[in-house]
Amino acid sequence: MKKSIIVFSAIVMFAIVSVSCSKSDECDILSVSDASKPWVRDGKNNFEGTYGKDDDVSKLNLTIKVSPKASYSPKGPYNFSSGNVTVTVTAQSGETQKFNLKVK
Repeated sequence: MKKSIIVFSAIVMFAIVSVSCSKSDECDILSVSDASKPWVRDGKNNFEGTYGKDDDVSKLNLTIKVSPKASYSPKGPYNFSSGNVTVTVTAQSGETQKFNLKVK
């Protein structure tokens, strides 16, 4: 009986350690903003910022918040003068997801 409890305890401890040490597979953009305004999520993988026709969108310094333990590239400043920008978010597990940033 005592041996069974010890074996069971060891299995439970191994399971807890395995789950807590696993790498995160979350790779999402939580928010996008610049110094003056937040951007709006338009669909699952699209974010959109609104600027005036006289605004310089060739060097936007955006703040991009991603899932915990995830990273993203490229880093800014971002040039939207030629169109949309694609940002890739990489989870700790190595899974990636692409997001489209656009200016309207």
